[in-house]
Amino acid sequence: MAKQIVKLDDLDDYLRDSVEKLLRVVVFETDKRLKKGTSVDTGTLRASWQIGQNTNSGPIKKKADYGTNILPPEGVNYIAGNEKLGNNYHCFNNQPYAEPVIFGTNLPYSWRNAKPAGWRTKNNQVTKGYPDLIAKSMQRFVTRAYDEIINGKR
Repeated sequence: MAKQIVKLDDLDDYLRDSVEKLLRVVVFETDKRLKKGTSVDTGTLRASWQIGQNTNSGPIKKKADYGTNILPPEGVNYIAGNEKLGNNYHCFNNQPYAEPVIFGTNLPYSWRNAKPAGWRTKNNQVTKGYPDLIAKSMQRFVTRAYDEIINGKR
C-alpha cells in the first residue's frame, strides 16, 4: 500500500524521498549488471567497476585474482546508500584494457594482429557493446522500480 500523505506540505519530502530511493536502487542495479556482464580471467576487470559521485575517474585497481564473485559497490566521493538528488553518479571502469575488452575499440597495437582476428576477450565471453544494452534495459527497470516504490512494494 502506498504511503498516505496527510498534509500537502509533506508532498515535497515524500517525492524527494521516493526519487532518492529510486536513485539508490538504479545506481546499485547498474553497478551489478555491469559487473555481471564483464568477462572474468583474474577478476580484475570485473572488480574495477566503480561508482563516482560527481566524478568519472578514480584509482586503477591493482591486478590480482579477485575470482568470479560480484563485489559490493566501490566508489569515488561516494557512500553507498547515501545517494541524493542534485548529484551525478557515474559507473566507470578505468583499467587501461577496459575499452578494448568491453567495446572492441581503441585496440592496442599488439592486439591488432592477434588470432583470431578481432580478439577482445577469451572465448568471446562479452557481447560487444554490452554497456549500451544494459543502459537500454535500465530504462525499463527504472519505470518498474518507480512504480514499485510509489506503490509501497519496494
